[in-house]
Amino acid sequence: MVQQGPVGRKPAPGMFRSLLQAIVDNSPIPQFVIDSNHKVRYWNRALEKYSGIPAAEMIGSKRQWKAFYHEERPTMADLLIDGAFDRVARLYEGKFSQSALISGAYVATDFFPTLGKNGTWLHFTAALLRDEQGIVIGAVETLEDITDLRQAEDLIAYMTETAMRITHPVGIIRDNLKDAANLARQGKLVPGEIAMLLDTQARNASQIMANMEEFQKAVVEKHQEIPEAYRKFLSG
Repeated sequence: MVQQGPVGRKPAPGMFRSLLQAIVDNSPIPQFVIDSNHKVRYWNRALEKYSGIPAAEMIGSKRQWKAFYHEERPTMADLLIDGAFDRVARLYEGKFSQSALISGAYVATDFFPTLGKNGTWLHFTAALLRDEQGIVIGAVETLEDITDLRQAEDLIAYMTETAMRITHPVGIIRDNLKDAANLARQGKLVPGEIAMLLDTQARNASQIMANMEEFQKAVVEKHQEIPEAYRKFLSG
């Protein structure tokens, strides 16, 4: 009887754990894994760096909430472990949906004021982990920082609204000047009336210029550089 070599052997459980540890740790995406008792089993290096909380402090604990909240409350991964889908809907109302890619997984976008200097927008996905018999053995949650994207979107919305506010009065000035020019050609305005109309429109234009200066100052203070998304918006 021929003895099986290493290729034919069933990998030891410890080998699988080491492989999983390596995959999670070396992922550039912040993520953590909890077991069915809500204890942290993996807290990868990306999440260590991102949250400022070392894995050694988190592994074996139930303090995964500390990276995201001021007070203890369940993460989405915790809610999935408990099957508390009603609480998912309540805690993330208007911010979550079921994943279109992973059955039983949920995705959400929310603002976390405790993360970063001025808070952080995160897009995160939580999914259950099951063994070969389909029994839930834990959950994994991955996180993506989308703060820059949200800031760019907010800035575009702000600038678009401002542009509309500027365009409307400019249009009024244009129309008023056209009407004044037509009346002047028809001899229906005396020089004094023409001068008064021009002075009024000049004051309106000066106010628009002042508004533009305030607008530009606000942009510089909030954003040292105009986001690329807005540059594309400006270029049409």
